[in-house]
Amino acid sequence: MTSRTALLERAAQCYVAVGHYAQAADCQERAGHLLAAAPLWEEAGDLARAADCWRRGSRPARAAECLEAIGEFAGAAECHREAGDALTGGWLLVTRTGRTAAGERMLRTATVRHAGEQARLDLALALAAALDGGGTGGLIRAVDALLDRLPELPPDQQRRAERWAVAAADLVERPDLGAVVFTSSYLARVPGVVDRWQEWAVQALGGTAGVPAEPLPR
Repeated sequence: MTSRTALLERAAQCYVAVGHYAQAADCQERAGHLLAAAPLWEEAGDLARAADCWRRGSRPARAAECLEAIGEFAGAAECHREAGDALTGGWLLVTRTGRTAAGERMLRTATVRHAGEQARLDLALALAAALDGGGTGGLIRAVDALLDRLPELPPDQQRRAERWAVAAADLVERPDLGAVVFTSSYLARVPGVVDRWQEWAVQALGGTAGVPAEPLPR
């Protein structure tokens, strides 16, 4: 370790001790310690600098989280792809940037590992087609197929499938389809669905009439 590096590390420790996280992050970055600098940039509130350090430090998934938090969805999509998750990257391009063609291309490179991911891939491709003017018939079929698989998925995959299906319904302005998704999620006893359904209903429908107040008993 060079004396300069040691001095920068010591300076970073001192800055952290007094809560000056940006200065500490800068010292760690200048010392070449990208993975030490990244969380300090996060603590300082500079998520763009944090994302840059995570990415250069070969942690693209963490970079994607930071970029999503500041609305840099195209950059986040590329980081997800670098992390081996072209499915999430393509979904972001389709749903958050309007770049449906680029999103479809990325989605078609995705590797799926289980039934839940295959259902979400089919949904994302159908949504891209619908947003490009292809009609909603394919999307409705993809949502139906996803909901058929919902009861057999583990809870974390259930929640993600629900979230993606509702987002797709919202993007094509089909609140009736969103309601179908939540009904299926409710019947599948997906954890937390009642709160999510009620919150969505207020935004999409203007109220919670007809939305259950309690989950189904186990």
